[in-house]
Amino acid sequence: MTDRLRIWHSMSPERRDYDRFVARRVPHGLPARERMMAETAGGLAAKRAMLDRDNEERGCSCHLSAPCSWCESLTEEEASAVWNGGMDALRALRAEAAAKEPG
Repeated sequence: MTDRLRIWHSMSPERRDYDRFVARRVPHGLPARERMMAETAGGLAAKRAMLDRDNEERGCSCHLSAPCSWCESLTEEEASAVWNGGMDALRALRAEAAAKEPG
């Protein structure tokens, strides 16, 4: 086991989750199942936020394998917004919808 892995395993679960999902740094040699594993409720929230942010930034990958999961997840209205105005239009549509939600 490398020194970095020893340090990793001595850290608190909260710190490991922070490193995984906020700093996006894990030590080389960490088993694949541990790289994306959230250990705390805060880590799970950070993981979801990271994946949402990544999906929004990356967007469509139909050029690799159509239809992609990103496009499949869009509503008809969202798909039209992306087609007609790109990601900025989608962000505006989602912000408008979020503002209309109660609470």
